[in-house]
Amino acid sequence: MTPNSGLPCVPSPVEENGQNHILHGKELVRVLTGNGVGGVKVEAKFDSGAATCSIDTRLANQLGLRVVPDTWICVKQQPLGSAVEPLCPEKRRRPVVEMTVILYGRSYDVTASVAARSHMSTQLLLGENLLELARQDACCPNCGGSIWS
Repeated sequence: MTPNSGLPCVPSPVEENGQNHILHGKELVRVLTGNGVGGVKVEAKFDSGAATCSIDTRLANQLGLRVVPDTWICVKQQPLGSAVEPLCPEKRRRPVVEMTVILYGRSYDVTASVAARSHMSTQLLLGENLLELARQDACCPNCGGSIWS
């Protein structure tokens, strides 16, 4: 909890094997529809090891999120020490959407990669692009409302 706010802080990174990660941190957030009217509450997982947020394909479609034209994120799945490919192969490209996430009463406009996440524990992953913005808000000391306000 943040002093005097009654709201929890964004989890701090945990160091493991020389890497900073947030382990098993989850929170209910609200993701707005593409037109900004309405939205859905969804459990999201914090992942400071991910550069950007990631949203399930079905959820992105349900919300009518806009795909950013001619933009994609290259997913790194190479083991350490392997040869680096100069260009991102198509099989590692993910489309990108723009979305608004309400976390601890604050609104964050971020981009997210779109991927099939139905086999994962959450439909939404909150990466560093959102976590950094939340940290800049200093754990929302002046929110004063619920996470749905």
